Parts: sequence; C-alpha cells; structure tokens
Amino acid sequence: MDRNGAIRVKSGADKRKATSREEIQRMYQSSGLLHGDETLVPRMSAEDIDERAFSVFYMKQFGEEFEEQDLPLHQIIENMDLSRNGTLNIAGVLLFGKNTVYRLPVFIVKCIHYPGMEISDDNYIDSEDYSGTIKDMFDGTLKYILRNIRRVQNGQGINSLGELEIPKIVFEELITNALIHRDYQPRASARQLNHLKHKERKLKYQESDSHFICNQNTSL
Repeated sequence: MDRNGAIRVKSGADKRKATSREEIQRMYQSSGLLHGDETLVPRMSAEDIDERAFSVFYMKQFGEEFEEQDLPLHQIIENMDLSRNGTLNIAGVLLFGKNTVYRLPVFIVKCIHYPGMEISDDNYIDSEDYSGTIKDMFDGTLKYILRNIRRVQNGQGINSLGELEIPKIVFEELITNALIHRDYQPRASARQLNHLKHKERKLKYQESDSHFICNQNTSL
C-alpha cells in the first residue's frame, strides 16, 4: 500500500494498482486479515438458528444441555464468534441456520452426472441441487454420489452384495475438504477445488461465482 492508500501488486517487472474489490478481498484473505465466513448476513439473527440442531451440537461439544445454560442463545452464539451485535455471520448461518437458501442463495452444491468424460456435453444422466446447512449439503452430496457409482463384485460370491468401486471414505474426505475450504466470500471467483480420477471414471469439484459444483463423469 502506498502513501495515498492505494494497493499495488507486482505485475512482471512493474507494479499495478489493484482496483477490483474481489482481488483486494483475496489479498486480505491470504494475509489472514479477512475471513469470508465472518461476513455478516443481514436480517439473520439468533431467531433464525435451528435450536434443535444447536442443542445437539452443544451437548456433543461441551457435554452439557444448552437449555440449562444461564446465558440466552444470542449471547452464546456471539461468544462463539458466530454473530456480532445480534447479526449472524456466514459461519453461523451455514452451521445452524434455518432456511439458509433464502439468505445465502449462492452457497449450494450442484451435482451433475454426465454420460461421457467431458463436462461440456449437452446431456446428463442425473442432476440435483443441495442447499441448507453444511451438514445438509454434505449429506445430500454424499447420497447423490453413492447412488451414481457402481457396486462391483470384487471377487465375492454371486449372491453377495456389491462393494463400492471407490471406498465411501474417499468421498467423505473429498466433500468435507471441498465444503470447509471453499472460498466463502459471497462473490468468490471461479476456481477448481479437487479432481479425482479412478479408472474410467472421474469426479470433478469446482467452485463458481454462484454455486459449488460436483460433476460426475462416467464412461459407460
């Protein structure tokens, strides 16, 4: 930053002025000065928290009943850095919010199963969107993938149940990492997150400016 307050970045042998809000946001994020999940969500408060889900989390995390605490919900939420001055941030909404799709419509998972190896095909086999909390998106995405991959005999008897050709834990780790580590700036630029190949099948996860995408390509 120069003495006039302008931010300049190196571009080849020269420096240029950073003018894009998204570029400046990424610079602040990379330096740890800005965190997308701490962005406040207007008109979302403790009243929009799913108290049942929060109560289950509180018991697992602290071993105590949330309802038996002396502090009100809005104070507990604020103490956990999930809100500020009564307004929930993105982390609070995605962890425990109700009807999140209406306040954070950009944070969804779009799953598409293509018949070939290219995502530019005009046709697809299966397609579904998942929104809601992080858990809702994780559960929906995992179920989608598991119903769209083959179960193979893998040396078992003819009467045995088929085994997943790719272990379930692979998808659990992949989806978890993709959801937790995605860019939670509301206007994040497009970028590919993960790319997994297995024999003639591949899963491609990428993040766009409007949604999180899970593309499944299958060579049939």
